[in-house]
Amino acid sequence: LAARLGNVAAAAALYPRLLPYGHRVVTCGRATYCTGSASLSLGVLASVLGERAAAVAHLEEAVRRNDALGAVAFGAASRYALARALDDPARAAELRRELEATTGAIGMRLPGGLIWFP
Repeated sequence: LAARLGNVAAAAALYPRLLPYGHRVVTCGRATYCTGSASLSLGVLASVLGERAAAVAHLEEAVRRNDALGAVAFGAASRYALARALDDPARAAELRRELEATTGAIGMRLPGGLIWFP
Protein backbone atom coordinates (compact mmCIF):
# COMPACT_ATOMS: atom_id res chain seq x y z
CA LEU A 1 0.00 0.00 0.00
CA ALA A 2 2.88 2.35 0.78
CA ALA A 3 4.21 1.76 -2.75
CA ARG A 4 0.83 2.13 -4.44
CA LEU A 5 0.27 5.44 -2.69
CA GLY A 6 3.87 6.57 -3.23
CA ASN A 7 4.15 7.15 0.50
CA VAL A 8 7.89 7.68 0.94
CA ALA A 9 7.71 7.99 4.74
CA ALA A 10 5.85 4.68 5.08
CA ALA A 11 8.21 3.00 2.59
CA ALA A 12 11.21 4.28 4.57
CA ALA A 13 9.74 2.83 7.78
CA LEU A 14 8.83 -0.53 6.22
CA TYR A 15 11.94 -1.21 4.14
CA PRO A 16 14.43 -1.80 6.98
CA ARG A 17 11.89 -3.93 8.85
CA LEU A 18 11.33 -6.20 5.84
CA LEU A 19 14.98 -6.32 4.72
CA PRO A 20 16.04 -9.26 6.93
CA TYR A 21 13.26 -11.37 5.37
CA GLY A 22 14.01 -10.76 1.70
CA HIS A 23 15.06 -14.36 1.17
CA ARG A 24 11.72 -15.68 2.42
CA VAL A 25 8.38 -16.45 0.85
CA VAL A 26 5.51 -14.51 2.42
CA THR A 27 2.62 -16.62 3.67
CA CYS A 28 -0.29 -15.96 5.99
CA GLY A 29 -1.96 -18.27 8.43
CA ARG A 30 -0.76 -21.82 7.96
CA ALA A 31 0.48 -21.03 4.48
CA THR A 32 -3.07 -20.85 3.17
CA TYR A 33 -2.29 -17.57 1.42
CA CYS A 34 0.98 -16.68 -0.31
CA THR A 35 2.23 -13.42 -1.76
CA GLY A 36 5.44 -14.79 -3.23
CA SER A 37 8.95 -13.63 -2.50
CA ALA A 38 9.45 -10.88 0.06
CA SER A 39 12.06 -9.51 -2.35
CA LEU A 40 9.21 -8.28 -4.54
CA SER A 41 7.94 -6.01 -1.77
CA LEU A 42 11.48 -4.91 -0.96
CA GLY A 43 12.12 -4.00 -4.59
CA VAL A 44 8.95 -1.99 -4.84
CA LEU A 45 9.70 -0.17 -1.59
CA ALA A 46 13.25 0.56 -2.75
CA SER A 47 11.81 2.00 -5.98
CA VAL A 48 9.56 4.34 -4.01
CA LEU A 49 12.60 5.42 -2.00
CA GLY A 50 14.52 6.18 -5.21
CA GLU A 51 17.09 3.45 -4.52
CA ARG A 52 17.27 2.12 -8.08
CA ALA A 53 20.24 -0.25 -7.64
CA ALA A 54 18.71 -1.84 -4.54
CA ALA A 55 15.32 -2.07 -6.27
CA VAL A 56 16.82 -3.87 -9.27
CA ALA A 57 18.75 -6.30 -7.06
CA HIS A 58 15.65 -7.13 -4.98
CA LEU A 59 13.44 -7.49 -8.05
CA GLU A 60 15.91 -9.75 -9.85
CA GLU A 61 15.89 -11.93 -6.74
CA ALA A 62 12.09 -11.83 -6.69
CA VAL A 63 11.94 -13.04 -10.30
CA ARG A 64 14.30 -15.95 -9.49
CA ARG A 65 12.51 -16.94 -6.29
CA ASN A 66 8.99 -16.65 -7.66
CA ASP A 67 9.93 -18.63 -10.76
CA ALA A 68 11.54 -21.33 -8.61
CA LEU A 69 8.43 -21.41 -6.44
CA GLY A 70 6.18 -21.74 -9.47
CA ALA A 71 4.35 -18.57 -8.44
CA VAL A 72 3.53 -17.50 -12.00
CA ALA A 73 1.49 -14.41 -11.14
CA PHE A 74 4.10 -13.16 -8.68
CA GLY A 75 6.84 -13.88 -11.21
CA ALA A 76 4.89 -11.68 -13.62
CA ALA A 77 4.50 -8.99 -10.97
CA SER A 78 8.25 -9.15 -10.30
CA ARG A 79 9.04 -8.78 -14.02
CA TYR A 80 6.64 -5.84 -14.29
CA ALA A 81 8.29 -4.03 -11.40
CA LEU A 82 11.79 -4.89 -12.63
CA ALA A 83 11.07 -3.61 -16.14
CA ARG A 84 9.92 -0.32 -14.60
CA ALA A 85 13.03 -0.05 -12.39
CA LEU A 86 15.65 -0.74 -15.08
CA ASP A 87 17.70 1.86 -16.93
CA ASP A 88 18.31 -0.66 -19.72
CA PRO A 89 15.56 -0.27 -22.36
CA ALA A 90 16.48 -3.49 -24.19
CA ARG A 91 16.31 -5.60 -21.05
CA ALA A 92 13.09 -3.88 -19.96
CA ALA A 93 11.56 -4.66 -23.37
CA GLU A 94 12.60 -8.31 -23.02
CA LEU A 95 10.98 -8.48 -19.59
CA ARG A 96 7.80 -6.92 -20.99
CA ARG A 97 7.67 -9.57 -23.74
CA GLU A 98 8.05 -12.33 -21.12
CA LEU A 99 5.43 -10.61 -19.02
CA GLU A 100 2.93 -10.36 -21.87
CA ALA A 101 3.37 -14.05 -22.69
CA THR A 102 2.84 -15.05 -19.07
CA THR A 103 -0.07 -12.77 -18.34
CA GLY A 104 -1.77 -13.80 -21.58
CA ALA A 105 -1.39 -17.46 -20.70
CA ILE A 106 -2.94 -17.06 -17.25
CA GLY A 107 -5.50 -14.36 -18.09
CA MET A 108 -3.87 -11.70 -15.91
CA ARG A 109 -4.46 -8.06 -16.86
CA LEU A 110 -1.93 -5.27 -16.43
CA PRO A 111 -1.95 -3.11 -14.46
CA GLY A 112 -4.28 -4.50 -11.85
CA GLY A 113 -4.80 -7.69 -9.97
CA LEU A 114 -1.53 -8.53 -8.33
CA ILE A 115 0.25 -5.53 -9.84
CA TRP A 116 0.03 -2.94 -7.09
CA PHE A 117 2.94 -0.71 -8.02
CA PRO A 118 2.87 3.03 -8.61
